[in-house]
Amino acid sequence: MVRYTFSSFQFTLILDNQYSNKLNFLKKYYKSNFGFQTVLGRAIKERKIMRKINIYHLLSLVVSISLLSCKERKTNPVNETGANNQTTDTVAPIWGVFQAVLPCADCPGIDTRIFLQKDFTYIKEENYQGIKDSLPHIFYDLGKWTVKDSIITIIGQTSDTFQYKILADQSIKMLAQDGEPMPDSIASHFQFSSKGKTFQTAKPFLVSGILDKTGQDNSLFVCIWNKTVAATLTPQAQLQLDSLWKSLKKPEATKAIIQADALLDTHQENKLLIQKVNTVIDGDNCH
Repeated sequence: MVRYTFSSFQFTLILDNQYSNKLNFLKKYYKSNFGFQTVLGRAIKERKIMRKINIYHLLSLVVSISLLSCKERKTNPVNETGANNQTTDTVAPIWGVFQAVLPCADCPGIDTRIFLQKDFTYIKEENYQGIKDSLPHIFYDLGKWTVKDSIITIIGQTSDTFQYKILADQSIKMLAQDGEPMPDSIASHFQFSSKGKTFQTAKPFLVSGILDKTGQDNSLFVCIWNKTVAATLTPQAQLQLDSLWKSLKKPEATKAIIQADALLDTHQENKLLIQKVNTVIDGDNCH
């Protein structure tokens, strides 16, 4: 956790599990969504390698300050038709891939893609442009999303939430952290266009959950998604799994907690292609 101060204002930047697991200078405390949770130290400020800090927080601070000067503020958000629906939608009115190139503090831009799945889970990919391939520059966040009054709220692996307004052309526009529209001068930089229904990540992403070998095929309960998906392992990943499984206190168990790098199966919904198994520990629940 890194705290920045501007005059009398200060805000806290919290990075997610992807940063802590992929960058060797981050201070870790291994405990999690299923058992692995990251507590970040002050390493970001001490090391120059990761200066590509997400501009979301900076702009949200600016927006929040500017909105404090507004004479009129909304107390009850309403949708464009004036209705004030108090219930959360249970059927996704919009889903698929949404993409934008967001402003970056010291890089050309952050190529950001959000895949909102029909079952209200999501995966977000952030690719920091202009960074050498030898440095970490692609990061992922997994979580769940809700929609209410045409406002999408995504809740990821940290305590942070982000909100997006569904527009008439089926694009979505990011809102400030207080749910208010961003100032017109910067709002256009945070509009995500719809890019279809098929999504594949640029590289494998980190996933944690309960692997079940009971049936003929493996299944994985993904803790952050709170859902079970089919799981196919590459031959190398299968060898890694078998080796790590033997080291369990109960190697005869059919379930264990794993942490792995995976890809989405673009040909089948709710299926992951596991490329590498990093950790296997005893356990059969996410708590």
